Amino acid sequence: MADNTRTYSIQYQASYDELKEAFSLLVDKRSKRSRRIVGGLWLAAAIVLVILYAREPIGIHYAFMALVSAVFATLVWGYPDIKASLAARKVAKRKGTYKIKVRSDGYIIPYGQEALSLAKDKKSRAFETDRLFAVRPDFNHSIYLPKRAMDQVRISFVREVLQTYCKSYIDNRKNTETN
Repeated sequence: MADNTRTYSIQYQASYDELKEAFSLLVDKRSKRSRRIVGGLWLAAAIVLVILYAREPIGIHYAFMALVSAVFATLVWGYPDIKASLAARKVAKRKGTYKIKVRSDGYIIPYGQEALSLAKDKKSRAFETDRLFAVRPDFNHSIYLPKRAMDQVRISFVREVLQTYCKSYIDNRKNTETN
């Protein structure tokens, strides 16, 4: 029986902007919309608590809870972006050439490492933007594949593999007619 597994190799040099975009997608499971809503709720709680403190200055616990709520709102809104920037800066400093193989049976193989199954982890997820694919096959690995390093055949192949094997595939492309 012949092995019908197709494999495409992708080779590229990482750029900070692409890394930041990929890590921004992968660092937090929540969408930007849900982060805005949760952060807004924390901020609303802080405002209510400040009003309660203003009405009853002896209730110092209102001021403390308002401060905690404001900190949580700031963390919900800003922490994922800060974490993505730090991770992107750390990886971009390495200035290496990355070689990744994508197989049609749902495996991604970083050069010199073990094959990573996209279907193995129940939390595997992939994002596609106009510029790249960001993949989180498991908790310990994050991979991005820039479209600038691929032709249309490879882009379609990677998209098909990710849609088939990842538990969650999110298409964030703005211009889907041409891709």
